[in-house]
Amino acid sequence: MENNRWYKLTLRLWPDVARYNQPSQMQATAAIIPLFFLAPLAVLAMTWLLVITDWVGLFREWPAMVVLTAVILILDFNSFTLQLNFGKDKNVTLTSSLATMVMWAGVLVLGPSALWTAVITSLVMTLKTARYLHVYNENPVWGTLSLLVQEVGIGLLAMLAAAATYQAFGGLYPLVSLNDTTWGPLAASTLTLILLPAVLLLPVIIEINRLAGLPDWQGNALRFIGSMAVLALLSLPFSILLALSLSLSGLGHFIFFLLGIILINQLIYRLSSANLRQWRLNRELAHLERLSEALLQSSPDASELERVLQQHIPALFINDRVQIFIFPGPDAATHTAVWPTFHLTHPPQARHTSTVNWDRLRTATEPIITIPDVVMPQETGIFGDALMIKIQAQEAEDPTLAHTLAGGIYLIRHQIHGKTADSLATLQGLASQIGAALYRAQAHVEMLQNQRMSQELAFAGHIQASFLPHEIPQMPGWELAAALVPARQTSGDFYDFVVLDDTRIGLLVADVADKGTGAALYMALSRTLLRTYAVEYPHAPERVLQATNERILADTQSDQFVTVFYGVLDTAAGTLVYANAGHNPPYVAGSQRLELAKTGIPLGIYPGMAWQQQRVQLLPGDVLTAYTDGITEAQNGDEEAFGEARLWAVLQNGHGREASQTTTDILKAVTAFVGHAPQFDDLTLLVARRRPQEDDGVIR
Repeated sequence: MENNRWYKLTLRLWPDVARYNQPSQMQATAAIIPLFFLAPLAVLAMTWLLVITDWVGLFREWPAMVVLTAVILILDFNSFTLQLNFGKDKNVTLTSSLATMVMWAGVLVLGPSALWTAVITSLVMTLKTARYLHVYNENPVWGTLSLLVQEVGIGLLAMLAAAATYQAFGGLYPLVSLNDTTWGPLAASTLTLILLPAVLLLPVIIEINRLAGLPDWQGNALRFIGSMAVLALLSLPFSILLALSLSLSGLGHFIFFLLGIILINQLIYRLSSANLRQWRLNRELAHLERLSEALLQSSPDASELERVLQQHIPALFINDRVQIFIFPGPDAATHTAVWPTFHLTHPPQARHTSTVNWDRLRTATEPIITIPDVVMPQETGIFGDALMIKIQAQEAEDPTLAHTLAGGIYLIRHQIHGKTADSLATLQGLASQIGAALYRAQAHVEMLQNQRMSQELAFAGHIQASFLPHEIPQMPGWELAAALVPARQTSGDFYDFVVLDDTRIGLLVADVADKGTGAALYMALSRTLLRTYAVEYPHAPERVLQATNERILADTQSDQFVTVFYGVLDTAAGTLVYANAGHNPPYVAGSQRLELAKTGIPLGIYPGMAWQQQRVQLLPGDVLTAYTDGITEAQNGDEEAFGEARLWAVLQNGHGREASQTTTDILKAVTAFVGHAPQFDDLTLLVARRRPQEDDGVIR
C-alpha cells in the first residue's frame, strides 16, 4: 500500500529510541501514539471506501482484482530496505516495495473500488508482522491494532484522496490515453499520493521522536518525510504506463509487465539485503574497535571488564540477544590465570540460554557451535539460529599446554533482522578481545605475585600465540605450512591463513619493527585489522593494506610500524594476487624463479598511502616461500648473515619436497649456520606448494 510502511518504521525505530528511554515507556509509545493519531483516519478511510465502492463493477473485474492482490502481496513480502546517509549520525532507514506503483495503476484502470485489494493486503501484512511483536515485548492486542490503523489510516486514505483528486480534475476510469485532458488529473492525483502520506505521518513521527528524546528529532522527522516523498516521486509515474498496458493491451500484457515488476523488486530486495549486511558489518567493526580501545584503557586486572562490555555490547548488537559467560578461572594460589567471573545478558530482561548449551560448549572440540531453529518459550514460531563461540585462555607457565576455556558468547538474531551467521566475524573478534583482556588480567596477577617483569612478557607472548592459526587449512591440490620461532617471550612476527571461500585463501606474513610487549600488542591490533579487512575486501589485497594503515594510524599514537606481505591465492586457477608493504620479497621456486618485490611502504607510517597489487601464476610444482628478516639476517659467531643466497640454495636443493619438509629444511639450515650464536630475531616462515599434476588425483 503506502510507499513506506509505518509499522516497519515503528519496529525499526525501536532499537534507536530504546537507548534514550526505558523499554516500558517506548512500548507504550510505539503502540498508543499511532492509535491516537491514526485511528480516526482509518475509520474515515474505511467509511469512505464503503460509500464509493461500485460493487457490480468490482465483481465484474474479479480476475484483475485477484491478480492485483497476488502481485501486491508478493511485492510486500519482499520489501526492500534502503539506508540513506545525510552525514554523520544522520541516517534514514526506508522500507518499501513497488506495491504502491501497482496499486495506483489498478485504481487508474478499475477505479477506487480496486482499493479493496489494499484492504486485503493490509490485513495480511498486519497479521504477518504481528507475529513478531514479541521481539519487542509489546502487547499483542494493542500492537496489532496499531499496525492495522497505520496501514489503513495512511495508505488507504492517501489512495482514496488521490482518486478523488483525479476525478475532481476531470479524470476518467479507465485511463486509456495520455493527452492534454489527462495530464492535469494525473499530475494532481500523483502529487496528492506523494505528499499526503508525509503530511499524515508527520505528527506521529515528531511525537515519537520527541518523547524518545532523540537528538535533532526535528531534523530526523524532516529527513524521513523528505526521503519518503522522493522515493514515491521516482516510482509512482510508472503507474501510469502500467495502467495504460492494462487498458489498451488487456490482462495478458498487464500480467507480463507485472512479472517484470516482480523481478525488479526482487533484484532491489537482494541488493538492499546485501547492502544491509555490509552496513551492519561496518557498524559492528566500528563499535568493535571502540570496545578494543576501551579494554586497553581499562584496569589491567579485568575488574572493569563487565562494565566495559555492558557499555559497548548494546551498540554492537542492537537488535540481537547476547550472553557472555566468563567461567571461574584457575586458583590464584597456583600462580595461574585469575579473572572476574560474571554472566552478562543483553537486553537485561532476555531469557538466559539453557545450562545444557553452556555444558555443550565446554565439552565441544570445535570453537564455534551453531544451534539451528531456536524456539523461545512463550514466543511465536522459530526465533532464528544461534551461535555459541568459545573465549579461550592459555596456561601461563607452559605455552605447550592446550588452550583453557575461559568462557563463551551466545548470540541470536531474530529472523526478521537477518541471519546470526552474518555477524560471525564480529563474534570472533569480540571473543578474541575478551580473551586478550583475560590474558592481560592473568599476566597482571602473575606480575603482582612474582614481581617479575618476565611474566608480563610471557603474557604478551601467549597473546601472540593465541592469534596464530591453531591448524593449517587444507586446500585441494596444495600443501600449506608455516612456522614461527620467537627469539624472546614476545614476538612482533606473525602469519595467518584467511579462508575466503572454497577456492581462495589469504596468505599473510608480517613483522612489527620492534620487540617486547609493545610489539606484541601492536601485532595483535594489526592482525585483527588485517583479518577483518581481508574478509571485507576479499578480491583486493591493496585495499586491505590501505584500510588497515588508516585504522592503525587513527587508533594508535606510536612510532612503530609493520611490514606486511598479503596475497590472495586462487587454488583452482593457481594465481596469486598480492601486495607487499615493505616486507622481504617472498620467493617462488620450481619451474620458475621469482621475487615478489615490495609494492609500497610499511603500514603505520604515513596516512593516505596506497599500495599496488601484482599477480603471478604458480605452476604445478612451484613453491611460494614468504619469510621475515629473521631468516636472512640470522648471524653466526662471526657476525656473518645467513643471506638470500643460502635461502635460495635450500629451496632449489629441496625441489619436489612437501611444504612442511621445506619449512623444516630452512629452519635446520638456519640453526646449523648460526651454531651457538644467540638468536636475535624471530624466525617466521609460510610455505605454499602447488602439487604436481601427476600427484593431484591421488592426493585428492
